Amino acid sequence: MRLQNKATSIAALLLATPLLLVGCADEGGAPTGPGTGLVAPGGESPQAEKPQVTEPKSGKDTPNADKPKSGDVKVETNGNLPKGFPSEAIVPKGDITFSGEADGGYSVLMLADEKDIDSAIESMKSSGWKEALNMGTKEGRIVSLENSKWSVGMIVGKDKDSGKMSVIYTVTPAN
Repeated sequence: MRLQNKATSIAALLLATPLLLVGCADEGGAPTGPGTGLVAPGGESPQAEKPQVTEPKSGKDTPNADKPKSGDVKVETNGNLPKGFPSEAIVPKGDITFSGEADGGYSVLMLADEKDIDSAIESMKSSGWKEALNMGTKEGRIVSLENSKWSVGMIVGKDKDSGKMSVIYTVTPAN
């Protein structure tokens, strides 16, 4: 079962990455920046479907409008964690650039100092979280932690522009 949770956490990280990277594309969905080298057949830039983003509704005829339905995605770009983010999932101190919620899971993209990432991991472990995976190098790593309710995954890599670590932090319901 532990291997299954580890695989679930890694799969969640890999599936959340495209959602977090949506902001790294032009209006047509094509990746931008030097070195992309992507050209579709016929010399056209590739076009990708944009994800559907739902805005919360209000009014007395929409009592559950603040809760996402299956397939709905809620996105925050205001530097905050999404509404309903589990308090027991300790996020490193840092600058949140994106957060989102989809199908009961959460994703956060942020910049943080290595010491703050280590501190968050140690705080979770001392609160009863089990470290299922922690592998990598000085330039980056993959971390997976789990408790009875949640699986947390982190993909951490050096951000050369800021000197901090870029963190993709995902929280998914435990199996």
